[in-house]
Amino acid sequence: MKTQLGDLNHKWRGLLETIRALQASVGDDLDDNEVTRLLRESALPTEAGFRFLSFSDCFVTLTVPRQELVNWYREKGWIVPKKEGIARPIAKKYELSLLEPPDVNSSALYPRPDSPGHHHHLELSNRRETVVVAHPQYLKIRLFSRPSGFLHTPGARIPLLLSPELLQDLSFLYKSESVLGGGKASLREDDGDQRANGGHETVKPLVKYKPRKSKTQAHAN
Repeated sequence: MKTQLGDLNHKWRGLLETIRALQASVGDDLDDNEVTRLLRESALPTEAGFRFLSFSDCFVTLTVPRQELVNWYREKGWIVPKKEGIARPIAKKYELSLLEPPDVNSSALYPRPDSPGHHHHLELSNRRETVVVAHPQYLKIRLFSRPSGFLHTPGARIPLLLSPELLQDLSFLYKSESVLGGGKASLREDDGDQRANGGHETVKPLVKYKPRKSKTQAHAN
């Protein structure tokens, strides 16, 4: 297996594609925990400041450069406008929706008393599922989709088409203020890939998360 891992790393196709190629090469006999341990032993290199941490439920989780939380959060735990301004053109480029859900899944009826400040994170999603979760302590990226419909093989995974530029683009969210202020960040609001829509913006505006009302609440109103 070490020889195979070496071959995969030698044919460097980017961190995400290398992880996906290895996961596909071992077949379905290993669970996600075993795939994670196998990938950790493969000594995958860093790309754009990100390192492999784990693979689970179609997502790869990556470590991120050390972040100062004050550069991410404003009052009441919302993401600061500067980070939103970086995430918005990335979402536009890949034709994804930009969301800002809370870190903790709670509700107005049953809040989590141990949740400090109800911080939020950034999510980039397509019409069916979340593709990217950007958090100051980690980055999650979906590598596979689940087949839609009723007639499909249980556990089947479909590779999600990802750009080789994705990690480099997302790295701007994790760069220091001095680097961003020095003009090294090249991704701008008008840099999005507009080919699929005749040059028009297709990304939805940032959506602030609002918990859904239960049926009991809806009838009460």
